[in-house]
Amino acid sequence: MTDETKPTAEQPAAQAKQEKPFKSPVTLQPEEKVLKVLRRHWIHLLKRLGFPLLYGIAGSILGWVIGFASGGIGMIVALVVWIYCLGWAALNYYKYRNDMWLVTNQRLVDSNHPTPIRHIVSSADLINVEDIHVDKKGLFQTILDYGDVVCQTAGVKGNFTLYGIGNPTEVLALIDHSRDEARRRVVSQQAGSTLKGVSG
Repeated sequence: MTDETKPTAEQPAAQAKQEKPFKSPVTLQPEEKVLKVLRRHWIHLLKRLGFPLLYGIAGSILGWVIGFASGGIGMIVALVVWIYCLGWAALNYYKYRNDMWLVTNQRLVDSNHPTPIRHIVSSADLINVEDIHVDKKGLFQTILDYGDVVCQTAGVKGNFTLYGIGNPTEVLALIDHSRDEARRRVVSQQAGSTLKGVSG
């Protein structure tokens, strides 16, 4: 055994410091465990932050041009534009961080906090997922390996879609495996109930 593979007393302490317990944005059902937390690919965050940055640069240029004509007013214009753009960027980052999907051992959960005072949640039971496919569109999605995972369900809504997530084929495999496990649990529970009824 090399030094790299030997467990030390310091490693568990370091891991405990690094790993923060995940606080679920939704109330989990009895015996429900979160298998994976998914967010949109980082390219979506760049898009969300790109527009405020461009507007901030444009505001600075505008303030610089106005500054030649009227002195201090140009600096005030640039400052106001940057404050607005930083607030816009912060809100976009908040939306990105709080728009997530949870894959649990029982269901798929879509949790979205577009603002601190609004929370939208929808879910689909894994046993109701009938068909799953990955949808990648264009060169960027292919190269950067992100896209949509579309889950066709037996519910009224029809489709449960995980939009713009990274490694979509791996996520598809996880959902597929979790769905099969959930169905096996339901079958074994039904068989156990039937045996109890017969023996009773």
